[in-house]
Parts: sequence; structure tokens; C-alpha cells
Amino acid sequence: MSTVHAQITTLAHDMADLCSNISVRQDENGPFILAFGLENIHSLELRKVKDEFELELWHGATAEVEYVEDTLRFEQAGDALACARSWLRKDAGKGAAGD
Repeated sequence: MSTVHAQITTLAHDMADLCSNISVRQDENGPFILAFGLENIHSLELRKVKDEFELELWHGATAEVEYVEDTLRFEQAGDALACARSWLRKDAGKGAAGD
């Protein structure tokens, strides 16, 4: 397992409690996380691109209404994880404060 794949797998594990479905997948750009919040309204993709972590925040319950709310980049994995957890918490009814 590559270092990047190991980092992505660890991040997936660290947000799994806020997900109805989460998986580590692989495409032509490398490993990434696909995660759906507990209510399937807030979802995300998280991957490492060069030396940064790219986080796409998705909103919408079905493909017909789903859209990208924001795309963010972080130098540190911990910052990407904090943002991802905050986004997923919106589906968990916990708001953006605290963990």
C-alpha cells in the first residue's frame, strides 16, 4: 500500500462515524474517499493532489439535484479532516460546532 493510500484510508476511518456510506476508491488520479453523510444530503470526495489534500463538498440527496458546494485545498491532512467532519456533521444534526 502506498503512503498516499494509507493516508487516505486513515482519513476515511477518522470520519466513518459521520457517514451512512464511506469507501476508499481508486481512479486514474489515485486513491480517494467517497463519503455520504448520515442523511445522504451532504457528501464529499477527498483526495491528495500533489502535496495538498483536495476536498469537494457536495450537497443534494439525488444526482438530479446534487451540486458541488465548494472545492477546497489543504496542506495538512488534519485540516482537511476537520473540514470534512464539519461538512458531514450537517447531516448528523450536530451542526458545525464541536466533535
